[in-house]
Amino acid sequence: MEPEHGLSVEAWAHKIVGINKNMTSKREERKKVALDKQIDENLKRVYEQAAEEKVPDRFLALLEKLREQE
Repeated sequence: MEPEHGLSVEAWAHKIVGINKNMTSKREERKKVALDKQIDENLKRVYEQAAEEKVPDRFLALLEKLREQE
């Protein structure tokens, strides 16, 4: 690449670095968004699995004992 007309080599280099930083930050933002989405999906999956689990018999027995005490 050659410097843009009217820009010094130094100014042109800073402009290119700025563009690359911007591209990197956008790439990092996309990665963060993708990671956040994956975390959300995993948490939902774990919650759904836990919600579908049967209540343990010993917990039901404890609830029955509490009811009998009332």
